[in-house]
Amino acid sequence: MTDKEVNRINLIIVIILSLLIGMFTGAIITSLRYDAEIHTDQLELQAQVEEILEQKQRTESVIREFSRQTQLIQAERESLERLKIALSKGED
Repeated sequence: MTDKEVNRINLIIVIILSLLIGMFTGAIITSLRYDAEIHTDQLELQAQVEEILEQKQRTESVIREFSRQTQLIQAERESLERLKIALSKGED
């Protein structure tokens, strides 16, 4: 082999190694970027889940209060009905 052929082989090896290093570096950077995006998405989803849970608690609280108020109104209605019956008996 002549020096010219050796230099060409060395140049080809350097080019191939440079391409491989570039591809490897690009893959690592892309992977890190995807990981960062996934982490950001997870944080956003976690915040949304917390908000949903808070809304669920508020909704359950409103439902409990509504149920309690409904029971109170129903008890008051029954009491008034009994009073009405007692008053109507007194009038007879």
